[in-house]
Amino acid sequence: MEYFVLNNGVKMPALGLGTFLLSPKEAEDATYSALKCGYKLIDTANAYMNERGVGRGIKRSGVKREDIFLVTKLWPSEYENAEKAISDTLKRLDTDYIDLLILHQPVGNFMAAYRAMERAYAVGKVRALGLSNFPEELAGQVIEGCKVCVQSVQESEFLRKLLAPARISTLESLSMFGSFATKKEGFVALFFCGGERGIRAFSGRAPTNSGCPLFGLRTERAGV
Repeated sequence: MEYFVLNNGVKMPALGLGTFLLSPKEAEDATYSALKCGYKLIDTANAYMNERGVGRGIKRSGVKREDIFLVTKLWPSEYENAEKAISDTLKRLDTDYIDLLILHQPVGNFMAAYRAMERAYAVGKVRALGLSNFPEELAGQVIEGCKVCVQSVQESEFLRKLLAPARISTLESLSMFGSFATKKEGFVALFFCGGERGIRAFSGRAPTNSGCPLFGLRTERAGV
């Protein structure tokens, strides 16, 4: 397994499981199978409504929590009361901490939610902070106003613009991560990592005929 080192020193696996569109039971079974196959990163969200299933899958797998990189996202309806939302998320996932916590959408009082995430980060409930679907202007607003630098930007117009060669220099303080999954096609992921070495892109697809019940471990790489 390859890893990205985020700008705060946290190591993030370069390949993982996305649970979008999975029911709680499907998410539980997929999480269990993925971890037993050697996957280390599991991605969920409040809006996926399967966090409890992911938590159960983690427990079933027997894999040590410190060997798993757990990603989830806060939904905008929770932004005004983000501290409680974070506590509730931890309970649903049945874990003491989240490896990467992301603001899912750039609407509502996202700055208040980000500040709550920073407080959770300060006391060890969260190890890294991220943004999802943020346009450049709003992502910049968070980056300029934050105390804890953003570690990850997921699937956003901001990320796509930053992939332009002329914008590579702006990535020096950010590590980028994006992933998605579909039931029919299996797991597909694209990861972008920024830093002193510029941008790297990694992609992986799990073929349906993989030896693993759900996923393959084949990784393709492509420079940007």
